[in-house]
This record gives sequence, structure tokens and C-alpha cells, in this order.
Amino acid sequence: MRKTILIYIFLSMPAWAAVEPFNNNVWLPLDVFHMGQDLSTFKGLIFNPITQEQRSLPTGWTVADFFTVSDRQPWLPVVKAIRKHETFNDFVNIHTGELFFGGSNLNLKPIERFGANGFLAHDRETNRYLWIKPDRTRVEFPVGLTSVSPHSFGHDLWSAYDKEYRPVYINTRGKLIKPSPAIPQLSNEDWKLLRADGFTEGLALAAIGTNISYGPRRFGYLALDFTWSIPAQFEDATAFKKGRAWVMKDGLWGVIDRSGQWVIAPQFSQPSLGDSDEFIVSSRPGEFSGSVFSSRGEHLFELPPGAVATGYPQFVGDGVIALKVSGGDSRFYDLRTRQWLGTITYSPQTRAFVDGYAKVEIHGETIEGSNTHALAEAFIDRNGEIIAFLPRFGPPQKMLPASEYAKLAPVQDCERLLLPTPRY
Repeated sequence: MRKTILIYIFLSMPAWAAVEPFNNNVWLPLDVFHMGQDLSTFKGLIFNPITQEQRSLPTGWTVADFFTVSDRQPWLPVVKAIRKHETFNDFVNIHTGELFFGGSNLNLKPIERFGANGFLAHDRETNRYLWIKPDRTRVEFPVGLTSVSPHSFGHDLWSAYDKEYRPVYINTRGKLIKPSPAIPQLSNEDWKLLRADGFTEGLALAAIGTNISYGPRRFGYLALDFTWSIPAQFEDATAFKKGRAWVMKDGLWGVIDRSGQWVIAPQFSQPSLGDSDEFIVSSRPGEFSGSVFSSRGEHLFELPPGAVATGYPQFVGDGVIALKVSGGDSRFYDLRTRQWLGTITYSPQTRAFVDGYAKVEIHGETIEGSNTHALAEAFIDRNGEIIAFLPRFGPPQKMLPASEYAKLAPVQDCERLLLPTPRY
């Protein structure tokens, strides 16, 4: 039996109504539920890494997924299990404890995080999509949509697909709009519009082809009047961001501007298409290892030898990239300092950095008497330091090097949460 020593105790949990905003501080949701726990009494937690304060969610509720929340967006998606395969879905205000639907929302399932314009939801009873505004008014979308793309809202339009899986748009009044741009016939088969994404910067990524499941496609960009701003001509493409978009031509990737002119001529075979305005991580034809280029396509440096086990490393924000290392695990690499973040490796299921923090999975040593590895989840900061550590299976000592484990201590009234000792 492991001896538990409480090195420090958090501030007492305040009443929700008495909580004052923390000036845009970020709060991290900590789902500390584990198998066998009584769901009727379970409380999820949120944690402020700046003040080191924790707060309980309303009884029975836990976080729906990893989302950071702050004063700018205080509504946190939560779920409450009531029966096997059946849950309530809601949002909780981290400052007041208020449940957006009052805790009785069984059929409406939010399918995106709460934004400035509200959120998109799906009514599972009627199989209908809705837009729910911050004042709780609802705009019902037409019946028969097979899907509405989460996070696709732009220029007062959502992108969606109708029951025959044709791309359509929905405006803020719930009206369905069918785009009908001119479709070039590039072969003897019938080419048609197969995809039309949400609008970003006044342009929507769209694709034409002959079959929704297979066959060649050509990508271009629609204007707000649903005509081609940049004709469908590319083999693959991404949405515009800050006036630039990645596109593939003749098997190589390059970058175009809003007029369709090349900013970086096609030259990359496997570029990282993640979130970075500073760096491109890719290889050129015939190269195996990854190289780092400036946003103008100038070669800067090579990645650490043997660090890239896959051709698609992804940016995870703020100049940091996740790279595969020996054994199949990942490590974070700072492209600005050209140094690894921290000393710990993570599983490939590691999440991206959001608001300066990343949620990671850590696979530890094999547990004695089984073929299973110890497993934990953790939050790390931009320096690679562990902010919160949640053992899932097996003793935590088997998940971290002794030097890292020595920095952590159990939290009062929370059996499975460990946090670093205060540094201030």
C-alpha cells in the first residue's frame, strides 16, 4: 500500500455564486473519473494552473472533452451518464456553476464548443440540427440534413450535406442554399460538386469529382456568390489562413495567395499542414528526413536525426511540433529554440497545444503479472513541465522517471490527481 503524503492543500473550493472572474486566466478540465466509481456522486474538476485552484463541477457531471476555458469563453461542455450508453449533455459556466440547459438536456447534443455566436447542436429525437444562440433562442435547420460540419460557421453560413450527400449551406435564418457553380467536365464521366467547406476569409474550399467515395478530384475555392474565385484545378488543398493556402499540383505541395498566384512554388512532397505562420516542416522528393523551412520556403535546418518516423509531423501550435521518436511515441520539439520540450515521451494520442497547454497520454512500464502497460494522462505547459498528472491504470511510479515523479504530490479529496509542488 502506497503511503500518501499531502505536500500541500489547495484553496478551499468557493461557492459558485461567489466566484470572481480571473482576468482571462485559462482553466483546464480534469476528468478524474475511473472505472467502478459511483456516477451519482462523481464530480469533475477544473484547474487553474496560474492560481493552482481547483473547482468542482456540479455533482454527477464531468468534462465532455479536452477544452480550455477562460473568461472570454466560460462555458465548458459537460456530460452526465444516467444509464449505459445514455447521457445528458450540457454546458456549465465555470464562474457561476449554471448549467446552460438546466441539467435536463437529454436529446440535444452539442457538436462543437460554445463560441461567441453560440453553438451547433443535434436533436437526437427528431434528427434535426439547430443553432443555439447565447440567449438560448434556437434556429432550426431543415429536416433531412445528413450532417452539418462543426466549426464551419463563417460569413453567416454553415456548410452541410443534404440527405443525398450533396454539399449545401445553411444561413442564420435556417434557410438551405444549394450552391451551383459551373462544373468543368474533365473526362467522359459526369463531374459534379462533391464538397463545399465553410467560408474563411471570404473563400470556401470546394472539390469536384465523379464519385463521392472514389475517383479523381480537383479542388478550388468558391466566392460568397458561390461562383469559382479560384477554379478547381488542384489535386488537394487546404482552407485559407491569413491570405495563404496550401495546394497540391502535379504531386507536389506549394502555397498560393487569394488571387491564386504562387507564393511558394510546388516543391514539397509531404508538408506539415498544421497551424504555423512561421515554419514549414516537410521533405522534398528523394529526401527521407524532415527539414524545416521558413514561411517563405527558405531552408532553415534539419530535424533531429531519427526523430521523424512518419512523413506527416503536425504542428501543434506556438512554434511547437510533435515528432515521432523510437518506440512509436511522441515528443514535442520547439522549432524556435531547436530544443526538445521536457524529457518525457507521450503516446501518439497526444493532443495539440491550446492556450499554452497540451493534454498528453503517457505509457509507462509493463505492470507485473500482466501484459498491460501503466497508463496516465497529463497536462503539460509550453516548457514541457507537467501541470497536472492523472494516473489511469497502474501505479504512477511506473509511468514517470523517479526525478519527475518526485515533483508531484496527491491532492486532498481527489484520490487520482497529482500536481507539482508550488513553485512560488
